[in-house]
Amino acid sequence: MTLPRLTISDLMALVLLVALDIWVCQSLPLVGPQLIPDLSDLLIFGALPMANVLAIGLTPLTRARGEQRGRRPSLVGFEVGGLVALIVLLGCSLTLTRPLHEGVGRLLTSIGLVPPGPVFLAAAVILLLLPQLALALFGAWLYRRYDIRVKIIVERRTIPSPEPGPTPERLVAEGL
Repeated sequence: MTLPRLTISDLMALVLLVALDIWVCQSLPLVGPQLIPDLSDLLIFGALPMANVLAIGLTPLTRARGEQRGRRPSLVGFEVGGLVALIVLLGCSLTLTRPLHEGVGRLLTSIGLVPPGPVFLAAAVILLLLPQLALALFGAWLYRRYDIRVKIIVERRTIPSPEPGPTPERLVAEGL
């Protein structure tokens, strides 16, 4: 099995993704507690990891050329299913902020993890990411199973002749 080659543009995109993550992690807690304290936690530990997975999954789709473009139905399904899962998580985070945050906290403390520790935060990320990945993988399976393909049809059409009247050159000459 050959490993995919990383190009300079791939590394630049990865650096941009890490920079955006750092910026979000620094700025969201400053704004979040003024509005809803637990929403920033749900966005950082629930939505941001899935957004990263979807951004990394887009790179093979954008690099595909020619005949390869339509040959990745499972990756397209993964992206669509992951986007649906991310939107569902964002909707639940906005409407059920307190119950979702407390439910994750209670579940992890019942396992025996201490809330402010790094293991607790990693477990929270995994707990919030697993249902999203399951829905994304279900989307990949659906696309592969039913062979869903998007076809773009390009037609050449002639431009109808303009209405009779003076030509643009004549309009310019008359204006002077």
